[in-house]
Amino acid sequence: MFQKKKISLILVSGGIGLRMGATTPKQYLPLGGVPIALHSFHLFSNMEEIDELVVVCEEKYQSLFTSSKPLFFAPPGKRRQDSVAQGAALTSQNTDLLIVHDAVRPFVKKDEVLALLEKALSIGAAALASPCTSTIKEVDENYLVQKTLDRTKIWAIQTPQ
Repeated sequence: MFQKKKISLILVSGGIGLRMGATTPKQYLPLGGVPIALHSFHLFSNMEEIDELVVVCEEKYQSLFTSSKPLFFAPPGKRRQDSVAQGAALTSQNTDLLIVHDAVRPFVKKDEVLALLEKALSIGAAALASPCTSTIKEVDENYLVQKTLDRTKIWAIQTPQ
């Protein structure tokens, strides 16, 4: 199924980690001696189902990313959706499926990606998700609880998407 489809990946790696307060963006901090962003990059780069890769990152980090597959770099935008759009603009026009993954999510597994690809190719789009187990409250502008949301209808969306 995958061999007949052209699949492109956008790895969003342009954030600056402002909330974290570190001098280095969190996706470039080491995890097991390797920058966090490279964990998922290597997974996707080594998957035969993925045809090309676009990394959205600052120019000074581009040398970290190498692949035998077609590899392109896009500058990050002001917002995540701007970065995704920058990356999408560099993918091949004949791409059948576009995957977007956040570089700060290093623990995605190949079997999860394969299941995601299969679902996306069969229905047009898909995302990894997990059911919400926390109690979620809706509040007003004064932070007073207005209602409890039905957690059976709430899912936490993850990447890849």
